[in-house]
Amino acid sequence: MPALKLVTKACEGCGAVRTGPTRYIRKYCSLQCFVANGAGRHLKTGRVLSCANCGKPYYQRGSNVERVKHCSWACYQARREVKRGPDHPCWKGDNLKHKNSGRERAQAMYEAKICERCGSTRNVLRHHKDRNTFNNERGNIEILCKSCHAFEHKAGQRQHR
Repeated sequence: MPALKLVTKACEGCGAVRTGPTRYIRKYCSLQCFVANGAGRHLKTGRVLSCANCGKPYYQRGSNVERVKHCSWACYQARREVKRGPDHPCWKGDNLKHKNSGRERAQAMYEAKICERCGSTRNVLRHHKDRNTFNNERGNIEILCKSCHAFEHKAGQRQHR
């Protein structure tokens, strides 16, 4: 077996002199020295970003740099919870302009489980008594099953003729 060749080398980080076999002497004397001198920065291809929810800095790499805006799944969920109703940045208040807006608002406001006329629990809808879908006052909303709702509108058509 050949004899090991001993070398003396200075650490590139702290300058400490070390002597040992060639295969054991590296550029830095320890992992702490390696990290402290910024070695390995070329391996970090991402960016340090600020979390959209908590503001904490986090490291993101690869193609996700432009897409990911939160430091964790918990922050993403918390941010998503806030963005509803008046807290949403695009909230326009109660300004209803779309033809289905009033109907959708009534669906969100009043839970429909049982028809108020026949007691059915299948295909339950919200009926606007004055036929104005933007009027979502409790007195104007009647919970009806699909059958009673159709009968109501057919009866109303007969009256208007």
